[in-house]
Formats: sequence, C-alpha cells, structure tokens
Amino acid sequence: MPISAFGSISQSCIEGALLECPRGEWALDGGPIKIGRDGVRLCLLMDTAIVGEILFGKDAATGFVRVIDQRLSRVEDGFQPAKQLEQGWNRSTAIVCVGVSDDICGQVMTFRSSSMGGYIAVRALFPTYVRFGEKLNPVAYLKTKPGVRGGNPVVDPAFVAENWLPREKFSAVGGGAGSALLLPGAATVAKLEDRAVAHIAKVAGIPPEEVRAAATAVFERPTPAEFLDANGNGDIANDIPF
Repeated sequence: MPISAFGSISQSCIEGALLECPRGEWALDGGPIKIGRDGVRLCLLMDTAIVGEILFGKDAATGFVRVIDQRLSRVEDGFQPAKQLEQGWNRSTAIVCVGVSDDICGQVMTFRSSSMGGYIAVRALFPTYVRFGEKLNPVAYLKTKPGVRGGNPVVDPAFVAENWLPREKFSAVGGGAGSALLLPGAATVAKLEDRAVAHIAKVAGIPPEEVRAAATAVFERPTPAEFLDANGNGDIANDIPF
C-alpha cells in the first residue's frame, strides 16, 4: 500500500525531543538519559500511539538508505498491524510522552522505534490501558531487557509503569488541562537561547559572544518559562518570531 494512503502520518513525525533506545542504549535527542528506578519518569500518552510497518530502501537520487514505504496508523483508530512481516519490512512504533520527574518535568518527547523490541515495549502497556477503560495514561520509568530473538541476542527497551494518571491531565500537548506541565526541557531551552542570541547578533552586527555577555551583565537571568514567554501571555510556542 503506498505512503499516500496513510495521509500525514509518518514515521518521521516527532513531537518535541526524540526518545529512542538504539542497540539497547536509551537516549534523549542523542544524549544519555538516566534509567531504572532512580531514573527519569515520563507519562506515555496512549492515544497518540502509532504502529505499523516500514520498508527501507536505497534512494535512487542520493544513494542513501531511507524509508520508501510505510503502513502506519493510530492504535486509537482501531488499526491492527500485520501479525507477520513481509520480507524486508520492519516494525514501526511511535508514541508521545511528557516528562513528569523533576529533571525533565513538562518536556514533550516522542519515543520512536523501528525494532520488534520497541513495538513490544509499547504494546505491553495496552492491556492495562484497556482494562482502565482507556481513561488513564501510564507513568513509567525506563529500563532495558536482554533476550534472544531469531537466535540472536538482543537488548530491548522497556517501560515499567508505576502509576496511571487521568487522560485529561494531559488532554492536549501544548495546551488544555495539562499545559502547565508542558514547559520545554533544558536542552530545548538552550537551543532556543542560542537562536535568540544569533538573531540579535545578526541584526545588531556584533559577535554572539558580546550579545550573551551583555545580557548576562545587565539582566538577572530569567527562568526558562520567562525567557521563552516573551510577551507574558503564556503562549511559549509562538512567542519567538524567528
């Protein structure tokens, strides 16, 4: 089935930071993230789960390997992925999460995986989600789980649910009842600060280092929310015009 049959749903659609576990190593936007019982806690928004299959192939124009076809849809819409994969196809799984522990509180991220292990990690949460009437989302910590698949050793990602919160608490990513929790994480703030400094330096015609030094010397450093909420209206996402 062609990609166009699935509208705008894509394996490359990422909300916020990218959470992944390649080769058994959890990472957030490419950097390490603390796992286990003493690690981060996040809430998985179950109604955003997308599952299916993707097919990798070589791009005729560039020669690079990329996704050339996909069969993806939301679990919430009743989509049932194939039980058996066709030759060359891989499982694809994505789900939006929100950080709830202090170190990543409010950070929006998307867990994405093209492995069977990632698919199993998300699928394992659905029996409890259904049992709760699809009204609660799991708060979980991250771990890895060694095993064997197809005769080969693997290290799979896993979500360990410790608690379940009402869905309306995270009713809309970036707005709604949960919007107070959805502040950007430290990595996102740093990137936006760099953009702001570069923009001012370009307009003023001075080096970025001077802009940053002047701002630090004259102003008390604002909180991340104050820095991003330029006009004080609480609309962080739309306040930076460049």
